[in-house]
Amino acid sequence: MMKGLFNYETAYRKYTRHCLDEFVNDNIQYAEIRPNFMFSNQVWKDDGSIRIDNIGIMDLIISEYEAFQKDHQQRVLKGLKVIYCTPRSFSEKQVGDALLQCFQFKMDKRFSPYIAGKLAVDSCNVDSTSELTEYTRLRLSRRREQRQTTQRLQAAVLAIPGPMQGRRPGNSFPLPLRRVA
Repeated sequence: MMKGLFNYETAYRKYTRHCLDEFVNDNIQYAEIRPNFMFSNQVWKDDGSIRIDNIGIMDLIISEYEAFQKDHQQRVLKGLKVIYCTPRSFSEKQVGDALLQCFQFKMDKRFSPYIAGKLAVDSCNVDSTSELTEYTRLRLSRRREQRQTTQRLQAAVLAIPGPMQGRRPGNSFPLPLRRVA
């Protein structure tokens, strides 16, 4: 969704409905959409009184999809999934918070059928928010350790003396250039 253009509920609903119509016009039978989930999303009730959060945005998408399916007697789109995504510029804490919310969406019976992918928590018997928070913290910690290990290995490879010294990996055997007439 395009931030800033669809800031009110009715516009967001119409945009979602138009998107579904376009899928049908393009003969798309199954779609995965990627709304940007941020805690600072700016979708408001039409009178501007209440900000609609990510849960409300999921409700809007699902209700529009289900109404669309009802209007077309379930004959046009065979499925819709939401890929939970966030901006790449998120800090590690924001990623952790978003990951936790994604897990909560996946565990919620209303949203689970619409969230794309099978999450690792499905097989971990994680039932409570505190267990989910701890699981998320551990996943992020492992990811950080893997990143640090990768950086150390890259630094070690670049520090190896010998024929590669002073060259970047991948450019160790320069090819002669020939002019093509």
